[in-house]
Amino acid sequence: ATAGISPEETFVLGDDAESAACAVADRMLSAGGELVTLVCGDDPFPGRPLAEAVRRHLPRPRLDVEVVAYAGGQPHYPLLIGVE
Repeated sequence: ATAGISPEETFVLGDDAESAACAVADRMLSAGGELVTLVCGDDPFPGRPLAEAVRRHLPRPRLDVEVVAYAGGQPHYPLLIGVE
């Protein structure tokens, strides 16, 4: 299992990094928001970019949400998620 931390510091568990990242994004959007910013770190999962997994996941339930991604290069966090 892989863990993600939401702003409330609640742990979200998933079977893999993609499902954990999508669950964190869903939880953050549950309070509202229309812009999701993904800041990609050094990719510890070659061939399975987390930002793309979240980008593919979000438009399904939330067509009103814009998703943007940036290369951040941070070494310890594979993906940072911000919601506005």
